[in-house]
Amino acid sequence: RWRAEGCSGGFVERKMYMSTDGENMCQEVSDNPILPVALENTTVLIQGRANPECLDHYASRYGPSCIVSTWEGDEVDPMGMKMVRSIKPKDFGPQNSHLQIVSTLAGLSECSTEFVIKVRGDEYFSNLEYIVDELKKTSKLLTLPIFFRPHNVFPFHPSDHLIAGRKRQLLMMYRNAMQNRDLKGWPWRQIPEQLLGASYLACAENINARRLTKEHM
Repeated sequence: RWRAEGCSGGFVERKMYMSTDGENMCQEVSDNPILPVALENTTVLIQGRANPECLDHYASRYGPSCIVSTWEGDEVDPMGMKMVRSIKPKDFGPQNSHLQIVSTLAGLSECSTEFVIKVRGDEYFSNLEYIVDELKKTSKLLTLPIFFRPHNVFPFHPSDHLIAGRKRQLLMMYRNAMQNRDLKGWPWRQIPEQLLGASYLACAENINARRLTKEHM
């Protein structure tokens, strides 16, 4: 139901050149700006408390396609990107899971594209065009290898640093996680990634969340 993918790339052009006397090799770093582009039918949802470096990167690369979903009282410059502010819940949830759910759902409510790439506000990725191309080829959610845990160690544990898919898939994941976070005794509610993974799988496979077992993976 999901697939681990990696993405890499940079946005600073570097080139080598020889001085006019032919003796001294120098390196020139060009900071020529790359104009922001609109990703095809895709929104980059920047979720949670965002730092300026992160916002500057996404604004300069994908500004027209970005939505920032953060909290009331967080003084950040959206740098021209659309911003959604939510009231921070009093209950953050285990490992801030409720914060992620609330801010992601608030951002998804403003998305009008078929595809969404959910990222965190304290880190950034380059070459999201690669993710967009991969989304067109699959019906699965895409995520990253980082913190993608083996099923025999941590069942239903994708990475939540980047989650990409159709908007309806992310809505299904986070809406069900919101419901399941309060299931007493549910074994997958204490770790955010397991809460998200198990909630998505239970809904996608039409399984009662309480009856979800490792064999359903």
